[in-house]
Amino acid sequence: MTELASRVDLLSMPPSEQVGYLTGSAVENFYFLKRNQHPNRLLTASVLIHDDDSFDETTWPRDLAELAALAIDPDVAQYLPEEVTPHIQNFGLEVMRGTLMLYEDGEAWDRLHSRPYLQPNGYYTIDFDRAAPSKFYIDGSIFKGWSHHQPDAQARVDQVAFAMIREGLPLLEPITGEVRPIGEILQTMMTYQSQLKLGHHECEGMWERGIGEAPISTIAKYIGSGKEAVRNWSAIEEDSRKRGYTLTTSKSEIATGIIEALAHGRGKAPFDYTDPNSHPEAEDVAQLTVASENNFPLPELRRVLDATSTLERKHGYIRFKGDGWKKGESEAQWHFPEYYVTQLESRMTKAYALRNQPHLAKMSLHNALVSVNRAESVTSTLGRTTELWYEKDGLMIPNNNDLAWARAMLIRSYAAVIAAIKTVYPVASEATGKNYAFLHRP
Repeated sequence: MTELASRVDLLSMPPSEQVGYLTGSAVENFYFLKRNQHPNRLLTASVLIHDDDSFDETTWPRDLAELAALAIDPDVAQYLPEEVTPHIQNFGLEVMRGTLMLYEDGEAWDRLHSRPYLQPNGYYTIDFDRAAPSKFYIDGSIFKGWSHHQPDAQARVDQVAFAMIREGLPLLEPITGEVRPIGEILQTMMTYQSQLKLGHHECEGMWERGIGEAPISTIAKYIGSGKEAVRNWSAIEEDSRKRGYTLTTSKSEIATGIIEALAHGRGKAPFDYTDPNSHPEAEDVAQLTVASENNFPLPELRRVLDATSTLERKHGYIRFKGDGWKKGESEAQWHFPEYYVTQLESRMTKAYALRNQPHLAKMSLHNALVSVNRAESVTSTLGRTTELWYEKDGLMIPNNNDLAWARAMLIRSYAAVIAAIKTVYPVASEATGKNYAFLHRP
């Protein structure tokens, strides 16, 4: 497999060269994803290289949602070359269509009609084998060997889909090969979500924290997707009239679910995003995703980053203190938090610059560059966006997974840093990245 680029030190470059390099790398990574898209619009969890066959043969809705989110990322739209962004937008739209079509028939469709039941312990739940699937084979059949009940992963799909509708993308338009309207699938997914009783629900989140009361990171994703649905529900109502399917939920029912989830989280928001039942420590990388999807005050963003920094290790981040998941001889060091840190520091750079606080803006930009430089160095040196590092025979080594969603996050990180650089150094706007030999065109 050819490396995407030679390893460079972004910190040693002037701003215009930083922008040029990041632009070229973002475009190259996008076309790498595009080249590995399957005819059914999906991508495997790991692209070309993998630790085991399940990564090569399967696809995860949560990961696909992150790929689709490229289409609605404002920094991607504004700061990557204008001749490329329509391809990125269409790619994201097609990935989301393929993702929703995973649920359009058979057992996956039946599972969307499951409802939670009350357990003797006073919490609601849905059994693993009846919950909305969190993993599929690439051919669309359900992967049943991974029993994760992850309502936050499901919520992320819903959230990105409704955000696409908000942005005017034609997600609901009829497409070749559909069994039922995309709008009918999406509204059925929202019916499933709105009835989870998530404020008093026992589940396992996408961070694999364990079984217990839904953590605040899961509730935050649930609330975020519900708000997007409520704002854009008129599109579903109109589509149902046009295409002749029956609505199974309403805007008010979705809003009720949001209110109940907010009530459960009272006292924890907006300044504590860690649930005491399932996430006992404030230091938890799940906070990064919560912070990245919400408009928190700058001091709260800094608190989240400072708390998460205690989890940082030489080759990545542990997911939370006491993480019991190990590969090899020691606790795994995961690579994905680097992307969230990069994007948050970039966002803070722009916010400080707008407040006319240049010192703080440059400090955050430096932090963003350190993080993206580390991510870029790993990707360009290994030729892949590795998932994690683990200890074997006394050495820390990367696993072989080249996760598709991680490349999408890397592209978004590049765009975020480009935006931050151009905010602090407007002269860098002249850089385009077109002069880099590794840049591939479609």
